[in-house]
Amino acid sequence: MVACADSARAPQALRTATVADTRARQQFGQPRAANQVLRHRMADLSVLCEEARAMTLGAVALVAAAEQDGDTNARSLAAAAARAKVAAAARRVAEEGIQLHGGMGVTEELTVGRYLRRQVALEAMFGSAEAHQRRHATLSVERARAGGDRPAAMQDDDAALTAFRDEVRAFLAEALTPEMVRAARLNPSVFSEPEIGMPWHRALHRRGWIAPSWPVEHGGTGWSLAQRWVFETECAVAGAPALSPLGLRMAGPVIMRFGTPEQKAHYLPRILSGEDYWCQGYSEPGSGSDLASLATRAVRDGDQYVINGSKIWTTHAHHANRMFALVRTGGADTRKHEGISFLLIDMATPGITVRPIRSVSGDHEVNQVFFDDVRVPVSCRLGDEGQGWTIAKYLLEFERGGAISAGRLRAALERVRRLADAGGSPGARVAADPDLALAFSAVEIDIRALEMAELKVMSTLSVGQNPGSVSSLLKLRWSEIHQSITKLGVRMLGADALAWEELRPMHLHDDQAVLDDVARPVVPGYLNARAYTIFGGTSEIQREIIARDVIG
Repeated sequence: MVACADSARAPQALRTATVADTRARQQFGQPRAANQVLRHRMADLSVLCEEARAMTLGAVALVAAAEQDGDTNARSLAAAAARAKVAAAARRVAEEGIQLHGGMGVTEELTVGRYLRRQVALEAMFGSAEAHQRRHATLSVERARAGGDRPAAMQDDDAALTAFRDEVRAFLAEALTPEMVRAARLNPSVFSEPEIGMPWHRALHRRGWIAPSWPVEHGGTGWSLAQRWVFETECAVAGAPALSPLGLRMAGPVIMRFGTPEQKAHYLPRILSGEDYWCQGYSEPGSGSDLASLATRAVRDGDQYVINGSKIWTTHAHHANRMFALVRTGGADTRKHEGISFLLIDMATPGITVRPIRSVSGDHEVNQVFFDDVRVPVSCRLGDEGQGWTIAKYLLEFERGGAISAGRLRAALERVRRLADAGGSPGARVAADPDLALAFSAVEIDIRALEMAELKVMSTLSVGQNPGSVSSLLKLRWSEIHQSITKLGVRMLGADALAWEELRPMHLHDDQAVLDDVARPVVPGYLNARAYTIFGGTSEIQREIIARDVIG
């Protein structure tokens, strides 16, 4: 762990030196820091630095807990995972730091080369990242074959937290029906269909647990960070349907922050109860990542806006009765970021047309929405006219961060592991294939690092702060890890990946099934996951946000 701490500290200093160098040196008449390729490479270095730091801090707690419990396998797993992640990150940052410094990076005049020499020395003393990943893979197989659980990222060694975990498990056993669980697991999308998700939403609302991240005065639970982590993890393990984030994690927080007292009183209770089901009107044909170029216009006519234009990739617009949307209210002489307003729209308003878009996975999730002389009251504007861009940026931070996705990623990986175990003893197929064991190990380590970073963001949110650019890091890594899991699932299927089901939702069309429930959603899930690095801001946009925070 001392080597991990050393290796996690050095990349931070090297990143700082690399950023300073690219700011100071000119290339082609402009600072090298203005080059997008270099900016995105430095953003990747920042991601590695954050993961290394979070992984080290988390591993210290895991090792301490394992020693207290006398669990030598868990102790060794935590140490191997940390060293594999941190050593690989430190070496990559050191090598990239030299590259980004250019010719000066390989000279003795600068200190950047010494960081790489230090990493070589540490690997010679304590083992390489590859060696520790192989050890982690072996230990993981041993633990799986022995029927052991994965060590928890947060320990519940106090009586109150243990009692809370028991309370959550009892509630799940009572309220989460087998039908809900099966429907959720046969759903290849990150979004649950309302017929799957809303019964679970209503059950949580009746219990008062629907909005753990909300302030208590608006209907939140008042849970601690540890309780939230326990709740989300237990829900993931139990197979609870994913709730739509569009109301609870997006519309709700911005209404709390920018809404009038009347808007808060009207909308927030309806979000909590599920009476209002929201969709998001951001992207347009020709305005995706460059959202500020949107063209849908809202013209003021007395106490109403008249909207004309269209939105695209609008998830669940065919189910929603409410939309929050960005529209252009400024004139031709207004700067494009300043001429945007944020409206709350009733989807039953005359003039709105929803056209379905079917994805390559066979799912109908997204739509194009057309507005033809749609009249929306001015009282449905959130914030001031022209404040839409500020509100949108605030909302996107909550869309990309603040959730606990590691538990669901781990549950998804366990389902893939069950595919590998089909027809044999637990862990046998993985144990017999070293390459496969390494593939599972790599994903497990990535999930652990993400989990530690998520806990840090949750801590930030719990004291009323915004997650900032770390939310982009979480979205970037969550989407990439999920894609890795789905790819591994297809690998496990082999020739069974040729089977295809046309009808959705799957849980209502068992007559077309040729595979079992574990295998059926794998290929659609893999295809659906291609969108994860696109929606909510592409991975390239996330890297630019991180770069802007680090470099300026």
